[in-house]
Amino acid sequence: MTNEFVIYFLIRVSLVIFIRLTELFRLSSAYTHIHLAGWQMIALAGMIYHVFQTAGATKLTQVHDQFLMIGIPLLCIDIIFSRLGQYEIGSLINWVGGILILFGVIFFVINAMNNVRVMARS
Repeated sequence: MTNEFVIYFLIRVSLVIFIRLTELFRLSSAYTHIHLAGWQMIALAGMIYHVFQTAGATKLTQVHDQFLMIGIPLLCIDIIFSRLGQYEIGSLINWVGGILILFGVIFFVINAMNNVRVMARS
């Protein structure tokens, strides 16, 4: 997951610079989604999988990761098209990206609920 984390960080910073230089501030929501859905979601999952290594070693981890790695870019592309007024292009991309992200999150939750155990201190 480290590679994806770094890639989303690079995309996030690049998009912010692009928005600032071109003054296309209507693309700001794409930046927000890349930041929240991409960078922070992957960082959180990576930390959980690092601390709870049994959760990180399951097949669900790979499935969760793949769904997000396809869904997040699609959703962000949709947001960019929509903000530029190309709604007919973005609509299908939005559905596919959103559903993939939803399934990725569902697999993450199932994996975390089955494999993350916090021991209470006595």
